[in-house]
Amino acid sequence: MASLLGQNAHLVSYGAMSKQPLSLPTSLHIFKNLTSHGYWQTRWYETHSREDREKMMNMLVGLMENGKLKAAEHEIVSLAGSEDNIGQKVASVIKKLNEGGVGKKMLLKFEH
Repeated sequence: MASLLGQNAHLVSYGAMSKQPLSLPTSLHIFKNLTSHGYWQTRWYETHSREDREKMMNMLVGLMENGKLKAAEHEIVSLAGSEDNIGQKVASVIKKLNEGGVGKKMLLKFEH
């Protein structure tokens, strides 16, 4: 993904659910002048006022209303029912991801 970024781009890492290290080629930092950042929303909330947070949310809503900001293509997979049924659904999602043909985010919705 990082190799698709343009000259002087900024890569922002948000979320670390895999708990795997982020690996970036040194060449991207040298030849494309890539800058990488980590983002932790809790820290941002701690260092910004309520007014700042509301201003940011209003800006994002405006971008969505103007069609300049859209949700990524995604599929919601509902996980409800027996343990066997849930296990089969999770196995199906993992199979799709491993085959590489998904092309969109897979959101797991856990229901009681």
